[in-house]
Amino acid sequence: MPFIYLKDFCTSRGSYLIEMNSHHENRWVTESFLLPVTGVEVQCPNPWSCSYWIGASFRASSGKFEWNYSGGDMTFPEWSSGQPNNSTGSQDCVSLGRDGQANDQHCGIPFQFVCEKGGTNGPI
Repeated sequence: MPFIYLKDFCTSRGSYLIEMNSHHENRWVTESFLLPVTGVEVQCPNPWSCSYWIGASFRASSGKFEWNYSGGDMTFPEWSSGQPNNSTGSQDCVSLGRDGQANDQHCGIPFQFVCEKGGTNGPI
């Protein structure tokens, strides 16, 4: 589903698009939801195939990528080499690649996603 629809989708379920605030949490999300980096070349023919949307986007007012729900600066996951690069001039949303690193993407790309609930309920 494109990023532009995910806020409403997750909010309607009492949740928000997943945010990661530590290396441990980033590793857990990567291992739990993303396909491995190798051995899935048919399903995922390029490095960013099979990525997941995470809940961060570019804020022009701050000039930074920030978490949409909590409002803090996105410090995890680490950016993939050369990212963010805004290569199309409109890469304002963030995806998590199979390697656990972030990439700025155009918000209309249909990637998978995980909605997260606060507290101890974990992702839905």
